[in-house]
Amino acid sequence: MAGGRLGTPSSYPARILDNLFRFNDTMRIDVMKRRTKSPLTQRLHDTGLRAWHMQCLSLGSIGLCVGLWIRAKTVDQDERGNAERRALFVGLWPPTVWLIGDSLARLD
Repeated sequence: MAGGRLGTPSSYPARILDNLFRFNDTMRIDVMKRRTKSPLTQRLHDTGLRAWHMQCLSLGSIGLCVGLWIRAKTVDQDERGNAERRALFVGLWPPTVWLIGDSLARLD
């Protein structure tokens, strides 16, 4: 039985995966239109905030996180845990800020 199980061609699973992950252009455009209708990003764009502002802010917060982490190593042992938590908290900002910048870039 060279064709596979129950006589199906051996390329059958590959064809299913190709069809599952294939988007045509109209589907991709529809998804992009739905994502750009956020009132928050529209309001941010109307106030003059652009994608490069948010991307610079994201990179700056990475620098701030590294600076706080280095500073946490210089403080007393009693205060070190709080300083490290502060650095980790600031380290959570860059992905969020970067994604807000990406949504603003779609409006341009």
